[in-house]
Amino acid sequence: MTVTRDQREAWASAYVDQAREDLRVAQMLQGRHPSVLAMLLQMVFEKLAKAALLYSKKIDVEDAQRTHKAAESLMAIFRTNPRFLGVFPGKSQRRWLPTAQLVAELTRLHPQIARGGPHLEYPWEREDGTIGVPARDLEPLLESLWGSPQGQLKRLSDLFTFARVLADNAENVFG
Repeated sequence: MTVTRDQREAWASAYVDQAREDLRVAQMLQGRHPSVLAMLLQMVFEKLAKAALLYSKKIDVEDAQRTHKAAESLMAIFRTNPRFLGVFPGKSQRRWLPTAQLVAELTRLHPQIARGGPHLEYPWEREDGTIGVPARDLEPLLESLWGSPQGQLKRLSDLFTFARVLADNAENVFG
């Protein structure tokens, strides 16, 4: 499919718009429903990554529509080239590397990536034949990602800031 520059940018803008709405709902859930919050944050970052990668022509529209690994790819770029974190606040862009790593870890919980579970959206079958349910069974895994209650507030705050800044700068991440 041939896509014009305007169409590609319209797709990128649409991903940002939907990510902002998902982020708004995620912020309302802060402190409640950890599996749903994690799922929404994963979706936010996947959409924002697709937008940034579309704006920069690193992926095309068809790839953006198919992939579930855009956020993981963007976070890998950030980890290997921290200069691209320059759109984020602070004197040191490296300050955001742990947040980029957390985003990558959330991405790996998407059902298309973590096929055997555990994952964020759907129940999964465990090796022992029992069925895992995100709302019931992800809490220990999410606690390991979020850390202590004090650390959880900081990490969630960083994730929300990271998402807002990425949404505001999706067109400019790569210069």
